[in-house]
Amino acid sequence: MSTAVLSTPLSAARTVTQAAGNHKILIANADCASAAELVVAASALGFHAGVCNDGSSLIEQTKKIIPDIVFIDTELPRTDAGSVIRVLQRFPGTRAVVVILMVPSGTDTSKLARAQALGAFRVVSRTIHGQAMVDLLDEAQEEAERLKHEHHASDDAKVCATRHVPGNNSLLARKISCPFHDSFVALDRFVLRTGRILTDQTFFDLPVYIHAAPKCDFINYHLLAVAVCPKCFFATNEPSYFHDPSEKKLKLHHHSQPTRDMMISRTAQRVAIASRISSGFFTEQRTVADALISYDLAISASEVILTCNRHALPLEHLRLANYHLRIAHLMELSKASAVDVKARAVLAMDGLKQAFLTLEGGGLLKATYQLVALTIALGDDKSAYQYITRLTELSHQPSANSDDCAAMERYLAKSKSAWENREAHRFAPM
Repeated sequence: MSTAVLSTPLSAARTVTQAAGNHKILIANADCASAAELVVAASALGFHAGVCNDGSSLIEQTKKIIPDIVFIDTELPRTDAGSVIRVLQRFPGTRAVVVILMVPSGTDTSKLARAQALGAFRVVSRTIHGQAMVDLLDEAQEEAERLKHEHHASDDAKVCATRHVPGNNSLLARKISCPFHDSFVALDRFVLRTGRILTDQTFFDLPVYIHAAPKCDFINYHLLAVAVCPKCFFATNEPSYFHDPSEKKLKLHHHSQPTRDMMISRTAQRVAIASRISSGFFTEQRTVADALISYDLAISASEVILTCNRHALPLEHLRLANYHLRIAHLMELSKASAVDVKARAVLAMDGLKQAFLTLEGGGLLKATYQLVALTIALGDDKSAYQYITRLTELSHQPSANSDDCAAMERYLAKSKSAWENREAHRFAPM
């Protein structure tokens, strides 16, 4: 923690990306001029700013409005900053509130050290403004979002559970929540019980659910692989994109604020995609038609994630391509036209080419094989051979990862087999 003073005019400061219409700040400041300046600055950056003039009502007011950030002047009468911080951290509704302490300019080192020991996010001078204020609000809002996710996941663990699906002993349902809402929005994510459904692989390296093991019930998991929020219709088959207290191995992915903002802004688009869903869409009774819609919803969400994280999440290219491949597979099961199936394959090709350029390790190996399979199916043998050559080159490079070595052997063998039997894997003529 540190104090900060900077005289850069607010008009020259960058915009706080986190500040959006529903973010709130509460200012408890003994210096009226400083408080007024802070209100103007916060409002200009998109925050709803409130003022508390009485330290004795600060906790009550904070619990009432639940701000993202609270500025507390350590010299505000009837204010014990340490007690305020401890109470806010204990109360479930305010555990994610970020507290910033403000001290008079020139505060000596011993008083500053005592203030820093109270547990606030930052301790700053009253005279902070301009770019320093923008940076402070930026960091504080990011911390507020992190705390919301952290405590949300903790709260979910108290109410969420994994349950058996009535009538299908091969399927489990986990109660999870969508991360794009401030309050709890529950949904089911369906999970196959290990070993209950026997699978094979398609030519494009997708799982094919063949039949159930003895004394088990069958389910085509392609129909349920995408979990969908019933409120905003955010959809994905990636477990770490949801709050799931039952998931012990995967770490929750915290979406950036630009991702959250764009995902929320595209809600109407996803609602339009979901306008034709059946009454069983959110249950284990999801139909093939519903499943196709769920993958289109996942594609819409994935495109937003890619737009906002093009360099940070290159694996999303591979995920997006495989959504299109799964749609093509379901289309074939539902006897769709060869034209429509091929169109989806072409869309998958675009994502795989991007994955080929940006991924490494197992993701690159999978993308390369799928490119081999797609180019063969589309009749582009020259490109298929070039991708096989690249896969062969990769096999000669050392790898410290045993999983990647095993994947390389598998995909290289599949590629050679696909090439040798390529005439049997062409798309039907249109």
